[in-house]
Amino acid sequence: MTVWFPTNNSGPESSNNLPPSSAFWLSPMASAISHFVVGAGLALPALRSASIRQTLPAWAIPLISGILAAAPDLDTFLMSALDIPYNSVLGHRGLLHSALFLVIVNSLLALAAAHGASPAAARLGALWSCCALSHPLMDMLTDGGLGVMLWYPFSEHRLFFGWRPIHVSPLGVRRFFAHAAYILKSEAPFDLAAWTIGQAGWLVSGLRTSSGSRAPGQ
Repeated sequence: MTVWFPTNNSGPESSNNLPPSSAFWLSPMASAISHFVVGAGLALPALRSASIRQTLPAWAIPLISGILAAAPDLDTFLMSALDIPYNSVLGHRGLLHSALFLVIVNSLLALAAAHGASPAAARLGALWSCCALSHPLMDMLTDGGLGVMLWYPFSEHRLFFGWRPIHVSPLGVRRFFAHAAYILKSEAPFDLAAWTIGQAGWLVSGLRTSSGSRAPGQ
């Protein structure tokens, strides 16, 4: 991965030097649509988990996972509401995109959802953490904006991968739909990959369940 320093960003979507109220509308990122799609796709194997199914209805597993995968971009609303500078720790792609923060928050949410039940909480926490972590990893594949503080609080370096094929999406419905085809086309391979991985996991889990149920009778 590549450490990215924001002083070099001077493209048309640059918002590094804008006040928070302006940066809120211009904050570049992968689109919320693809973050949701990737998170929901990765959650498909959990539909085979008995402990998770006892905690959540089947329809809620991909839905909540998709929402949690998109949730780190709530930092843009926080940035605007509290006049937080874009490039600060609490700005876009800062604390709310750090791996440690996402694992802790999603593990706590899983504990609450499972009412402290150990197997369900552990599996749900792992699922939601993985789905949430897909968000900063996708952002590190984008071609603009600030890098991601993935390792905060151990490092405040903002990171990108060396390969950055995803076009950034501006926050704001009107601005997004003006470039939607261009943006979504660059994200589509990653959406498809997540659903392919999810479907494969779902099928493998089904085969294991079937073989396990046949074992006692053999």
